[in-house]
Amino acid sequence: VLATEGGVAVTDFDPGLCNIPYCWCDDENSWTEMCKVAHSEVGTIFFDRNGTLTFENVEAWAIDARHTAPQHTFTVSRFKDLTFDFDWRDSYNDVIVEYQPRIQMGKAELYKIERAIRVLPGETRTFIARLRYPSPSINVPTPGTDFRVFDVLGNDLLATTTFGYTLYAQRVNVSVANTDTYRIAILYDYKITGRPILGYPALQEKYQATDAELGNPVTGLAKTLRISNNEYIQTHEQAQLIGELLRDRVKKTRPT
Repeated sequence: VLATEGGVAVTDFDPGLCNIPYCWCDDENSWTEMCKVAHSEVGTIFFDRNGTLTFENVEAWAIDARHTAPQHTFTVSRFKDLTFDFDWRDSYNDVIVEYQPRIQMGKAELYKIERAIRVLPGETRTFIARLRYPSPSINVPTPGTDFRVFDVLGNDLLATTTFGYTLYAQRVNVSVANTDTYRIAILYDYKITGRPILGYPALQEKYQATDAELGNPVTGLAKTLRISNNEYIQTHEQAQLIGELLRDRVKKTRPT
């Protein structure tokens, strides 16, 4: 979906290994969100040399042809073109993964206007209702309960006022059309309700490498790699996949 919204025509995506319960995107940068989704299961996303948007899951290095078959061969005379580097700064023996479960709640107020909205005769006015929380759906506002429409003398103009709604993740574009020919419609006490998606307090999982080159973090130095601030990491299964894989990957210094 994000690739389509970004106008990318050619893609090559491995199947994802984790289920992300809730995803949404409004005004965020598509590339940033795609990277976060890929990182939520230790995958990689990139454009290859042909311009194909490619997602590799964590198993790709063991089964994809681009990893299991030689891609380039260096002759002995070209060995000088290679430089190996070892950097201890990229080694850790303690990995902490933060995840935040989401849940869809019951009916709640998501938006309420701060002041009345005036719509001139024959005018259609559109405003953006920014919701307090993301919601996959909204309840169509009910006259008398969720809003009132009057003219300046207090006469009800509901019969000549129509509404349109375009729902996004955490905002609603609301259009108000006043079909009356001479009276101004004034919208009062307008609110939107729905079933919001809320996050639990963030939880943490710790994964320690007792056989690390840096030593045992339980008895000695603990150098910690912290994975946090990724709203797509929502389950314990994701945290376990990330933690166990990164623990084994970063516990030893590897040549680059």
